[in-house]
Amino acid sequence: MVRDSFGVECFCVGPLSKGHAVQNPNEEQVLMVEVLPIYGSDHVKGLLWVARNDIRNFVWKPIRGNIRTELVLFRCFHDPTFVDVNSGHHMWRKPGWFQHVDRCISMVLSLRGYSKVSVTQLQNTVKSSVLMVEAVESEKASMTGARSDTRFYVKTVEQGSREGLITKQMASFAGSIVPEVIAVNEGLNSFIQIDAGLKHYSPNATALLTSLGQLQRMSIPHLGELQKSGMPTYSVQWVINNVESILKCPTIRNCVETNKRSLLETISVIKGLCQELHTEGLPSTVVHGDLHLANIASRCRTPDWNPKYSFIDWGSSFLGHPMMDVRVLLQSLSHEIDFDQDEVLSQYLKFWNWKMTTVRLNRLLRIAGLCYWIIDLHSIIHNQDGSRSYSVSERVMRLRLILRRIEGS
Repeated sequence: MVRDSFGVECFCVGPLSKGHAVQNPNEEQVLMVEVLPIYGSDHVKGLLWVARNDIRNFVWKPIRGNIRTELVLFRCFHDPTFVDVNSGHHMWRKPGWFQHVDRCISMVLSLRGYSKVSVTQLQNTVKSSVLMVEAVESEKASMTGARSDTRFYVKTVEQGSREGLITKQMASFAGSIVPEVIAVNEGLNSFIQIDAGLKHYSPNATALLTSLGQLQRMSIPHLGELQKSGMPTYSVQWVINNVESILKCPTIRNCVETNKRSLLETISVIKGLCQELHTEGLPSTVVHGDLHLANIASRCRTPDWNPKYSFIDWGSSFLGHPMMDVRVLLQSLSHEIDFDQDEVLSQYLKFWNWKMTTVRLNRLLRIAGLCYWIIDLHSIIHNQDGSRSYSVSERVMRLRLILRRIEGS
C-alpha cells in the first residue's frame, strides 16, 4: 500500500504486465489501484497504469493495508466496470498543476476582495480533486474594519465533464440551496464554490425533504438553461425507450447468466411499471443523481434548529422524475437516523398537491428507484461513471431485488 502527499491511498502491484492498456508497450508498468475508506472499510475506486520509472516522480510513502492482491487483480480483469484501465495521468496529478491552480485562486479571490490564507488538498481521486481554501476579507473590502474569514472549495474534474457550468447554472436560480460558484475555468476544468457548511451532522428528515422539494420546484422554469449547460435528460419516458437496449448490451451479457436471463424476461414488466409512474403526471425536474449525506451540508449543528440545507457535487445530475432523488435520499437517511417516513413524505408531497395512500406512494417510490438504477447502469456500461464501488453485476442484482419488492407491494 502507498499513500501520496495529497492523501490518496493506492495499492501498488508490479510488475504486473507489459503492453496491456499502456502507452509504451516496451516499458514495464505498475498497476496503481486507488482505495478510499467508506463507512469503515476500504473500497477500490479506480485503476491507473503507471510506468515504473515514472513512480519516482510521485511523492509516495508506504502504509499498511488489508486489501488482498488477488481480489484486486480479479476485479481488474473480470469486473466490466474496470475493463478500460486509464493509461494516463489526470491533470491534477501532473507536475506544476497545483502551482497553476494556486495562482488562479489568488487572482479570483483578489478580484472579490479576499486574501488567500491557506490551501489544503481534501480529495484526490481518479474522478476529481478538491482543494479547501481559507481566505480573509481584505482591508479595502471591509467597510467596518472587522475582517471576516471565508472558506472556498476548488474542484477539478475530468476533461469533458460539465459539472462546473452545471453547478453555476444551478446556483444562479437556487442560491439558497446550491452554494454560489464564483468562477469557472474551463481550461483547467475547475470551479470555485463558496463553502456550503457542515457535512457531519444529524439531519432533520422533514427539513431535508422540504429543501429538496423547494429545489425541484425552482428548477422547472430553468430546465432549458440546464440542458444548454450540459445536463442530460433521463426522463421516465427515456427509460421506457432505452431499457431494452441497456439490458441487452454486451456488458450485461458478461454478468451472471441467470441474472441476465431473469432481467431480459422482465423487460415488458419494467416498461409497464415505468409507464405507471409516468402517467402520475409529475413534471420533470433537476435530479441530483447522487443524493447521499456526504453531498448535503447545513450550517446548523443540530436537527432541532430547522436547518436550511445545501446540496453539492452535481456531477451526476440529470433532468428526470423528482421521485428518483426522494427514493435515494430516504434510503441514505434510513441508515443514519430514525424518522417517520410517512410523515416526512406527506410534507414533501404538499409541494405537488399530490394525494395518495401510503401503500400507493411506496410502490411509486420503488418504481422511481427502479428507473434510477437503470439510468445508473446506463452510465456504467457507457463508461460515464466507471469508478463507483458497485459493479455491473451488483446493479443487475439490485434491479432484480427491486422488481421482487414491487411485485409484492
